[in-house]
Formats: sequence, C-alpha cells, structure tokens
Amino acid sequence: MRVELAYADPEREVLIGIEARPGSSVLDCVERSGLFDLAPGLRDAGPRFAIFGRCVEPAAPVSEGDRIEVLRPLRIDPKEARRLRARRSRGA
Repeated sequence: MRVELAYADPEREVLIGIEARPGSSVLDCVERSGLFDLAPGLRDAGPRFAIFGRCVEPAAPVSEGDRIEVLRPLRIDPKEARRLRARRSRGA
C-alpha cells in the first residue's frame, strides 16, 4: 500500500512516498522511509506523529493513502512567542 510522509523544519520540507507492508505502524513507515537519516537529530528530539492532522501514537496502524506527518517539538511556547511579538511591536 502507498503511504506518504511529510516533515518540515526551518531549512526544508520533505515529502517521501513509500510502499508500506500491510499491518505497518506509523513508526515502521517513518523508519523505512529513511527520514531519520535525512534529519539525524529528529529521532532524539522525540517527534510526535499525525495522520492527516490527527495526532496518533507511533504504534498506530496505517492505511492505504495515509499521509504521516512527523511533528518536531516546538522551539518556544506559542503564548511566549505572542508576548515577545507584542513587546516588539510596542517598542517599534
């Protein structure tokens, strides 16, 4: 079955299509895709996963046509980022 993986970091976007075996999990597909080799620090960063925007566990099964999204941890809390932007705009 055909599955697509999507990953983005500040420098690039990666889309990888693979043939997954029936019964494969999300993590099986990510490892098979070679994504951890393309983004070496990703495995240690503790990525989370989604299928079409819905968060799933690494052991979740995949289906034909699924798009697995590999989500990296946030660099900064969104509330803190908003505060910083507001502070900068007031000072400008």
